[in-house]
Amino acid sequence: MVAVSELVSGLDAELVRLGYKDSTMKWYRGNWGRLERFFVSRGEQEFSLETAMA
Repeated sequence: MVAVSELVSGLDAELVRLGYKDSTMKWYRGNWGRLERFFVSRGEQEFSLETAMA
């Protein structure tokens, strides 16, 4: 399994590498922040499809 924070960090780095605009990155980072907070509220540190689909 992969930690949610590690997954988000990797996704962020990849989109920056691909040249995504700052405004687009701001949108993604806002959504990823909500996703991370959701996992924390469920007491989970690692990504799981079951939790993501909840």
